[in-house]
Amino acid sequence: MESVHKPLFVISDAHLGADQEDQEKIKSDRLHKFWRYVEAQQGDLVILGDLFDFWFEYRYAIPRQHFDHITALKRLIDSGSGVWYVAGNHDFWAGPFMEEQLGITFCTDELDLSCSGRTVTFAHSDGWRPSEHAYRMLKRLLRSRWAIGLFRLISPDIGYPVARFVSGSSRRKHHEDARIIPAYAQIARRRLKDGASVLITAHLHTMVHMVWPEGEWLVTGDWIHHFSFARIDEDGARLLQWNDHGDPLPASAQTAVSTELVRA
Repeated sequence: MESVHKPLFVISDAHLGADQEDQEKIKSDRLHKFWRYVEAQQGDLVILGDLFDFWFEYRYAIPRQHFDHITALKRLIDSGSGVWYVAGNHDFWAGPFMEEQLGITFCTDELDLSCSGRTVTFAHSDGWRPSEHAYRMLKRLLRSRWAIGLFRLISPDIGYPVARFVSGSSRRKHHEDARIIPAYAQIARRRLKDGASVLITAHLHTMVHMVWPEGEWLVTGDWIHHFSFARIDEDGARLLQWNDHGDPLPASAQTAVSTELVRA
């Protein structure tokens, strides 16, 4: 297990490329300022899935609309920050370009790190519920070699618009809300019994921080409405939000469940 000795920042669910131009500009401007903040803090970064609303790497082409984001990420990596990318349900076809050209460590499933003496597990958490059996089968199918090979036969000028349409439909269908948090909490608590001190997940587009005797569970929110992220350092794990002035602030009172409610 790899050890991290710097402050570790975790973001997820920006779905870059999904919104109208004005909203995309807000997301992008804040995201790039945040990455510069991570650089100034001499920290490392975990991208916990769905940074892009859709991403696919042809052998000789990548999505041109994300060039500025890739450039900003490369600057962060060149500054000395480590970057890990855990696949979400919208960007699981990423990989070789990010690893070979950018220096990102790409994880197709989950990631375990030792942070400030604590074992932390990172997972996007899509398909966790027992009722999502069909989705889990589809997930394995879409990530297969032959599915990737077949999509590469389609011209990018055709493939990207079609995939973005499907991705948008999936995002609207699978956008989760607070009503399912208890089901995820049960799964998270069982996962913590496996040995990790902290479990950090995404996908739900809401902020959660629960503390049990088994450990802590954090859900990172999103970079669409909450502009939220997690920070892990010697002081522990906590949720923060990025404000209009480019400063990190404690997560708002709207955080789904406060830690005080679940310590028993």
